[in-house]
Amino acid sequence: MPAIIYRPFLGLEVKQNIDDMFYNATDVLKVYNSKEEKEKRMDVYINMDSTKDFINQLEEEDVLKHVWDVNKNKEFSPIKTKRGKYWGTRMHSKLLLDFMMWISPEFKSKAYDFILNGFSLAGKRNELKEWYKKMSKAIAESGNANYREEATMINVLCTWSCANNQRSRLNIDKMKQMEDMQTTNASLIKAGLSIEERKNILAKTL
Repeated sequence: MPAIIYRPFLGLEVKQNIDDMFYNATDVLKVYNSKEEKEKRMDVYINMDSTKDFINQLEEEDVLKHVWDVNKNKEFSPIKTKRGKYWGTRMHSKLLLDFMMWISPEFKSKAYDFILNGFSLAGKRNELKEWYKKMSKAIAESGNANYREEATMINVLCTWSCANNQRSRLNIDKMKQMEDMQTTNASLIKAGLSIEERKNILAKTL
């Protein structure tokens, strides 16, 4: 399953893959079309000569070299279309920026902050994953803690929900809070405290 985060945008959500930094452009277009009487169509943008020229340029740039390295035997394109829950039409951040500028002046104004903030969120999400691994290591070494129980405790304390998918909707501040909790919890597990003792300590940090 792709590493997806859900970005709030003008009252709706846009999916972002933090592994390859592609964004769900179908979601972005839905945001616009949900607010305007005259809908815009993805195929109109994709078939424009200027869009085709920009796609060709992006395919040649070194900024996409890391994607080539990951997919050595696959032809790369900054735009991908596929059916599925996490798919639709996805775009590389540079192409999405161009797409949002084409959609409307409002989206053009908001595009820069949205995409730049996306890189910050992706970086923090990756840090969160690394600290979760460290907490998991502490759980494995203790022999007295349960992975599911620990993850549920952290989720409930940070999001008031036991659902794991809530982690995909955290903002920067909440990700930092969860990162701190996982770090502290790992230390408390190593110290031999029970889950109830650890829960009470972590709750006081909120």
